[in-house]
Amino acid sequence: MTHDASLHSDERFARGIRHHEAGELAAAAALYAELLTQYPHEISLLQRNIDVLMQLGRNEAVIPSLERLLELQPANVEAHYLLGMALLNTGRQTAAEARMRRALEYNPDFFAAHAVLSHIALPGEHYYHVLDQAHELLRPATYVEIGVETGASMKLARPPTRCVGIDPEPRIQFQFNATVRIFAMTSDDFFATRDLRQELDGRPVDMAFIDGLHLFEAALRDFINIERHATGDTVVFMHDCVPLDRPTSSRQRQTTFWSGDTWKIIPCLKRYRPDLGILTLAAPPTGLAVVWGLDPGSTVLGDNMQAILEEFVPLDYGYLGDAKFEMLNVTFDPWPQVLASIRGGAARGGSAAPSGTS
Repeated sequence: MTHDASLHSDERFARGIRHHEAGELAAAAALYAELLTQYPHEISLLQRNIDVLMQLGRNEAVIPSLERLLELQPANVEAHYLLGMALLNTGRQTAAEARMRRALEYNPDFFAAHAVLSHIALPGEHYYHVLDQAHELLRPATYVEIGVETGASMKLARPPTRCVGIDPEPRIQFQFNATVRIFAMTSDDFFATRDLRQELDGRPVDMAFIDGLHLFEAALRDFINIERHATGDTVVFMHDCVPLDRPTSSRQRQTTFWSGDTWKIIPCLKRYRPDLGILTLAAPPTGLAVVWGLDPGSTVLGDNMQAILEEFVPLDYGYLGDAKFEMLNVTFDPWPQVLASIRGGAARGGSAAPSGTS
């Protein structure tokens, strides 16, 4: 039961709203707290109190109001999310994760909850930051990117790197620093009709980033095509290699937050190419695999393509079980430490990885 009429006739509520709207948040919070002792179940008061406390960053203080609001509105997705954030900001990660899962029960496509869960699962540096460090430390003469989209990752390349970007529908929103040529076509069409080495002025690929269709077989074809133009020193990054859960890693997109089944490339390479070095950095939101030790003369993947597709395309997310991080060679080491492992030739294929690997 509410006493909405009584609350809205209370002059203190009007004063609290005036303070709130004027940005005088502490004064508004004091009045709302006073009013809540008299009107503890008023939804409009609870919502205003939650808003002002969140703006003030008072995470501990806002929790009781959020819990009370959820007693009155159990399906309030935003309140579940805000409570999860408050719990996370006060160090209660397990409770925060449970609250985000609860929000997803009411709205399976609640992007913000998926994003928070991804950062809890993968607490490393964002994959853009890792790629930025990679360009800085590797200084590749040539760079190939499959899946350019807005150009947010391509802009990280530095001169004098020669860059080729491949995307069927690029929507460039950034100014590039390096020399970049964008090919508006699918990667399959590009490799069928273009000579990558020629586009790179006759040089092999030093560094590549595969972030295409979010489908296993597409990522596999892209890797095979990149490797043909690689050397033993080439480093390849692949995005979306740590799935968050089954709904967001389906082959048919069901959610805004989506990684597809690209993750299958890791167990595939571990099985068919144990000669490769493979690590997957815990870079949110969906992991960033790094592969090195490439062999441009290898035909193993192409020769076994049909068997590979029959084996890996049908795999369900449940295949990973409770050993997801181990099966995907996930490491929590920072990129400079991973780079030291690469240069030292450690952690090849499915063998032991650096100390931060789970």
